[in-house]
Amino acid sequence: MLNSNISEVVGHLDEIRRGTKKFVCLNDNMDETKYSENELIRAVLYDFYLSLFPKPSRFELPSDFRNRFLYLDELSRWKTYHFKLKLCTYLCIGVLCYLTYCNLLKRRFLYRLFNKLFY
Repeated sequence: MLNSNISEVVGHLDEIRRGTKKFVCLNDNMDETKYSENELIRAVLYDFYLSLFPKPSRFELPSDFRNRFLYLDELSRWKTYHFKLKLCTYLCIGVLCYLTYCNLLKRRFLYRLFNKLFY
């Protein structure tokens, strides 16, 4: 259990570091009113985890990236939404191209008809 006492936290982390275990569970019971002590404890925890796991896993994102999705269904909904958005965009561009082409043909036809009738 982690609390806001830095000496107790360092003692607990040293005990964990002394005996290698496959699983580490740390419960956060820090006092929210002790902001400066908590920041120091977070820095100690960061160093502790770096000492346990110096090399990042190949499955971890680089430090400058952030995973936006916590669950796979959120990712699939995002992909579906963006696929539909892309499809609508392409359809709108296609309709605009078709209307432009029809307008161009209509003007050419009217121009030729106008020239035949009056010239």
